[in-house]
Amino acid sequence: MLKGQSGPGVISIGGCDYHDGTQTAGDTKDREIGIEIGRAVEYAHKIQVPLMIQVITDGGIYPREGSRTWQGDSVDTCMSVVGYYRPDAAPKYIRQQVGAYTNTQGADQSTIVGANPLFAAYGVFANYLQAAGRLGEFQKIIPGVFSDQQLQSLLIFEG
Repeated sequence: MLKGQSGPGVISIGGCDYHDGTQTAGDTKDREIGIEIGRAVEYAHKIQVPLMIQVITDGGIYPREGSRTWQGDSVDTCMSVVGYYRPDAAPKYIRQQVGAYTNTQGADQSTIVGANPLFAAYGVFANYLQAAGRLGEFQKIIPGVFSDQQLQSLLIFEG
């Protein structure tokens, strides 16, 4: 994928339902995920190609209040994290995040992506196009979903 011989690649890491009532299981799994991301970025650096990474949860977990002692699953705590590596320079940010969590640690349903996972996916795609210098193609590929103002509100990286 990084050599341009395929489309997007996926690294799927199992065992992330680590709500066993401990912090240790979650920390161990989070470290494993971090190592895999690090390997991908290290390889992109080695061969000098840009890399966009998205981390997706299929269902978030929740802790005992005030801790990292994981108790169970919660659909309200799902999220997606996007990262972008450029070998020539650090990417410039328009904003640090799109969407937010509430004080009760659930997704803020009032944001453009908080109540609609499809909009979150479109937002990631818009950022990919932005990083590739092709944001102008978004409305051609996915017409009429967002106004220009809404599309701009989804962008994390400068073009």
